[in-house]
Amino acid sequence: SDSQTDANSNGDSFLTKYNANGSYAYTKIFNISASGASADGFAVATDVHGNVFVTGDFAGTVTFDGTGGSDTQAAGGGNDGSFLTQYGANGSYVATKTFDTSAGSAYADGYAVATDAQDNVYVTGDFGGTVTFDGPGGSDSRTADSSGGVFLTSFQVFTPSQPSPTPSPAAAATPVPGAPNTGF
Repeated sequence: SDSQTDANSNGDSFLTKYNANGSYAYTKIFNISASGASADGFAVATDVHGNVFVTGDFAGTVTFDGTGGSDTQAAGGGNDGSFLTQYGANGSYVATKTFDTSAGSAYADGYAVATDAQDNVYVTGDFGGTVTFDGPGGSDSRTADSSGGVFLTSFQVFTPSQPSPTPSPAAAATPVPGAPNTGF
C-alpha cells in the first residue's frame, strides 16, 4: 500500500492510477509546503506511449516532482499560473512546463488537456493580462482584453526513451516540451 500525506492547509491535487484490473498502481502529489503555495489539477490525458499529462493552476512556489524533488517553480508576480506536468508511462516524473504570469495582474488557468497520435499535447483554459505561454524568458506573449480571454496552446513532446515522429527542422531543435503554438 502507498500512503502519502499532505498536512498543508493550502489546496493540493493528486494523481492516482489504477490498473485495468482495478488494482492500485501509484499516487503522485506536488509539494506545496511553501507558504502561500497551492496547486489545483483540473484535467488529465494520456498519449499513445502511455505518458500522462496533468494541467491546472498553481500559486506560490510548488515543487512539481514532489517532496524531496528539485523541479521547484514559482507562479509569476504572485499571480495564478498554469502548469502542464508530464509523467512517464510507469509514473515517473518527466517535466513541468509553466506559463509566465509575472506581468502586472496576469493569470492563467489550464482547464483541459488532450493529446494526439503525433505527440502533440494541447492545453486550453482562460487567462487575463499578458501571459507568456512558452514560459519565463519566452517570446509567445498574448494579452487578453479587459474581460479576459481563452487560450489554446500546443506542445510537441519528445521523450528520449520513446520514438518520435519525424519532426520539422524547427521542431527538431526544440527541447522537451517543445515550442508552443498559441492561439485564442
